[in-house]
Amino acid sequence: MPMTLNHLAAEILLEVISYASPLDLLSLSTVSRLFHSVATKFLYRHIELRSFRRVFRCCTALARAGNEDAALAVRTLSFDFFGQSILNPPRPGSDPSTLFAPFFRLINAALSKTTLLRSLVLRLPHDAHGICLSQCTFPSLTHYGATFTDGGDFLERHPQIVNITVLNDGSGVRAFNETVLPRLAVFSGPAEMVTRIVPGRPVHCAKLWWPLRAWVQTQGDMESDSWDTDAVIAALSQSNAPQGVAALENLFLDWPPLHVLTSLATSLNLRALFIHSRHISYEAYQSFLTKLGAVLPQFTQLNELGVNFLPLIGQAEGKQLAEEFNTIRHWVTLCPTLNVCALQSSIKWIRFRMTSPSYWIPLHLDPKIFNRVFTNTLWREAFESRQAWDSFHHNTILLFAHLHPGTALFAAIYPHVVMVEALTEVVRPGLPES
Repeated sequence: MPMTLNHLAAEILLEVISYASPLDLLSLSTVSRLFHSVATKFLYRHIELRSFRRVFRCCTALARAGNEDAALAVRTLSFDFFGQSILNPPRPGSDPSTLFAPFFRLINAALSKTTLLRSLVLRLPHDAHGICLSQCTFPSLTHYGATFTDGGDFLERHPQIVNITVLNDGSGVRAFNETVLPRLAVFSGPAEMVTRIVPGRPVHCAKLWWPLRAWVQTQGDMESDSWDTDAVIAALSQSNAPQGVAALENLFLDWPPLHVLTSLATSLNLRALFIHSRHISYEAYQSFLTKLGAVLPQFTQLNELGVNFLPLIGQAEGKQLAEEFNTIRHWVTLCPTLNVCALQSSIKWIRFRMTSPSYWIPLHLDPKIFNRVFTNTLWREAFESRQAWDSFHHNTILLFAHLHPGTALFAAIYPHVVMVEALTEVVRPGLPES
């Protein structure tokens, strides 16, 4: 009897079908009962919906009797109703929880069957979590994101959560009970929520957005006059993780105030720091990098740094890579622990410590981008003198010798190794001594 897919072991069949597109999975689900069961596991594994109609149809399917396989297949689920006018109260003073109670009960009926959820995100324009999550328990849930008014009994029922995301501005949210979130490791949300969540919990990574508030200019820097920066940073320092908050990502909706960065340097032992902000002029961006460089010596354990603004105005793209390269090499003299850095180009530079401290490699999986960056920085500098060529030749060969042949970086740098070896006897004699 010839072998067919139906005779394959379940594990092999799952592996084969895992490469199918959603449309192919839909087609497979109609072939047979076996394929329907297997395809369903992948079709419902990750759900992310942003419209009322799609959420309604999805929840109807998940709540339907006899469709338990689909509900049990869901691992990550996200319903985002931000800006959905259909859920806005039709008249002032009306209670949306009452008006849309049937819809929220449908969500509850669906969620109550997805008991193997690992990540749940509910972004509603008003508080409906009491209805949507009533009596729901997810033993495997580790990430929870929502628009909060308070922690509620849902967090009490899920002490295993390690990652929480606050999707609203945090206004009106009371401090969480000390007994909830005992294992919290990652917090994402508005900076003002830090004081109510982080202290006394093992948070080691935080992603904060600092809201656009009233700012006043003081001695050339921007300082907030409407929320307490010191209280936020003090709360971060009260994490009871073994090394405290070691990684911090900041989204500033206005100009990043340097006094905040200075306070972070002196109050926390950060290993990773990321800064994102709005678009500014290219000159202002360069000025910010200079001021940030003055603060870097205070970060005594910083290993990774990222700085990114929205597209710069008046940026000279041709000079960008060379300027970034020079900036990063200067920064490592100010912060010797720095090993990974990414600036406006989003090219991640990694420091190869087996050679001189200034040898940084652009880490990018696209060979074309890697070649362009490598050529515009390291190759260009190698032609300045024999000493520069010798250093470039030595460092490149040494780096190549430490790479695993199967890595993308090995494949990207191989042509440069061949070229530097071939050109050494031809190019080097014609270069100046130093």
